[in-house]
Amino acid sequence: MKRFASMVFVGLVMFLGIGLVGCGDDDGGSDKPIIPGSIAVTGVSLNKSSTTIGLGSTEQLTATVEPADATDQSVSWLSDNEGVATVASDGTVSAVAVGTATITVTTTDGGFTAVCEVMVIPKDMVYVPGGTFQMGYDGVATPVHEVTLSSFYMGKYEVTNA
Repeated sequence: MKRFASMVFVGLVMFLGIGLVGCGDDDGGSDKPIIPGSIAVTGVSLNKSSTTIGLGSTEQLTATVEPADATDQSVSWLSDNEGVATVASDGTVSAVAVGTATITVTTTDGGFTAVCEVMVIPKDMVYVPGGTFQMGYDGVATPVHEVTLSSFYMGKYEVTNA
């Protein structure tokens, strides 16, 4: 009777087309059922790898799961610094304080990740990255020289004295 029950179980599994990967062995495989016709996720990407957001503003990040016809397209979102930027389940990033945060999207199937570095700056300001550049013009009173500036914020509105 025991052998008959095993044969019925195996036959049922074969009839339904369901199997288990790594079932009980030590090959590191998953014990998730293989569903016939399902397409596994192979990766995820974001529409931006970095962005700058003004304090109090929002920015929409869009995750693209690969392949496009993968069966499970679901993802989860995480901010490593919710004191600076939070992220909603649809990928909307909200800037709550000046600073930096890393937003990570993770696929449910396979645990693939992609990140976006977020810099939150004061409202109505523009971030100017620092760097080194050449000033002056060769052949005039001002010799060519190198200038190094640190990164800074600058108001985005022109101020004039009329």
